[in-house]
Amino acid sequence: MAAGHRGGRHYIDVLAMLLEKTKGNLAPAEQRQLQETVASLRMQFVAITKRMAAQVRKDA
Repeated sequence: MAAGHRGGRHYIDVLAMLLEKTKGNLAPAEQRQLQETVASLRMQFVAITKRMAAQVRKDA
């Protein structure tokens, strides 16, 4: 599970990098969609990380 966790973080970081690198080169709708996608993925990542940590504490 941890490897998938790191992989997920990596792809979120790649999308965030693309967001920065494409600033000013995307249509407003494309920029907004990419921003919303990155924000949503970050929120989901945090929620999953919290659940995983709670499970580890429970199992310990």
